[in-house]
This record gives sequence, C-alpha cells and structure tokens, in this order.
Amino acid sequence: MHRPEEHDHYLDFEQIKRNAFVLLNLGYGLNRLLEDGEGDVAYRKDSALFREYGKMYESEISTRLLSAAVTARVLDDKLINSKSDGTATKFPHGEYMLGDDENGEPINLRQCFNKIIHASRIYHELMQLPEVYLSGKQQNEKEWHIRLFLLPFCTALYQWVDHYQRDHT
Repeated sequence: MHRPEEHDHYLDFEQIKRNAFVLLNLGYGLNRLLEDGEGDVAYRKDSALFREYGKMYESEISTRLLSAAVTARVLDDKLINSKSDGTATKFPHGEYMLGDDENGEPINLRQCFNKIIHASRIYHELMQLPEVYLSGKQQNEKEWHIRLFLLPFCTALYQWVDHYQRDHT
C-alpha cells in the first residue's frame, strides 16, 4: 500500500454545478408548491413529505449553499494565487445583481462566497423571487446583513465554474 501523496484540495466542479442547479430548483420549486392551493399539493398537504417540507428545504438550502461556497472559494483562492484573470471577482458573468448588503450596495461573486461561509443566520424570502438573507458578525463584532438572489447567484456560479472547467480540461 502506498501512502497518499501531497496534493491540492480536490475540487469537484460538477458538484458545485449540481449544487447551483439544485439551489435554483429548490427556490423556484417551493414557489410553485406554495402557489398550488387547490391542486395536487393541497390534496397531499397532510402527507409527511409536505408536513416536513420547510425543515427539509431549510436543510438543503443551507447545506448546498455552504458546500458550493466553500469549494468555490477554494477555487477562487487558487486562481488569485496564480494571478489568473478568471477569478470570481473579475469574471464577467453577465448578472446585474447577485445580492446586496444592508446599504443596498451590490456584492460580487466572491463576496457571496465569503458571506455564505461566515453567516451565522439564514432567512428565506420566497414570495416573488427566491432570496436568502444572511447575517453574521465581523471580527470586531459589528453585525452585517446581506440579501442573496438565488437565480442570479446560481447562474453566475454555474457560469464561472463551467468557464474555468472548459479552460482547464
């Protein structure tokens, strides 16, 4: 048996893309389910699946956001250290607004990763477009709050990883 060799972290690009895909579908799927007051969902509202839907939704959103953000942040750090022009901050993903801070200032893709990773609280807004509100504290104990729009974030994340993957395979 051979000992493992020293190597970089394994970055599963397909998993990041799957997480973006599932996040997008969770947000928009829940909207569809909430709109179905008289159809198939209403008929099944007392089933275990729908009684626990909110809990499962919260768990999946949190887990997939965190998984995608950590892995994407490691990739971005690797690109920054290599002086690449393809970093998350510089990538022209074409999305107007991924999210914003408490002052309404837009946040970029790397800031999204950082805020997801360091958030201590998550709140879901699903009435019109799926949004996730994240909050936490900086090292100086000052609180921060951001709003993350799932559709543009997932689209930009997917495009960024796909672009990197195509250029490096």
